[in-house]
Amino acid sequence: MSGHAPDRALLVRLVHLSLFMGTTLVGVVMFMLRARMDPPPTVDLTLGLALAGVAVLGIAIALTQLRQRVTPRGSSQSPADYWGDARIRLAAMIFWAVLEGAGLLSVVAYYLSGSPIPLGVAILSVIVGFVMRPAVLEG
Repeated sequence: MSGHAPDRALLVRLVHLSLFMGTTLVGVVMFMLRARMDPPPTVDLTLGLALAGVAVLGIAIALTQLRQRVTPRGSSQSPADYWGDARIRLAAMIFWAVLEGAGLLSVVAYYLSGSPIPLGVAILSVIVGFVMRPAVLEG
């Protein structure tokens, strides 16, 4: 075992990338599966819209409540020191996990209902997730 500490900033960036690339990949697979199934699975459109509404609520909570818990990096603080703080990492992971959950819920809602509204919410979730990357959270 080596004696050096892991680069927490790099690890956080990799976790962030894997979260939202995974959501994107699941979305593409569900879209392709639905397009190729004959007949495609269909449940009540109301369920798909309700799930999309829950996902929008999750995105709103993440942006209005959880984002505030990720404090900006101090001017004298390096990214490695910033991401070395477990409280910052935990707040960022919770923020991203809620966004990812909203995206995955929307993908499932799209798959089940076929409505473009949940698909749009899933795309919004991934866009917000990529925009709120670690460098942006640092401030």
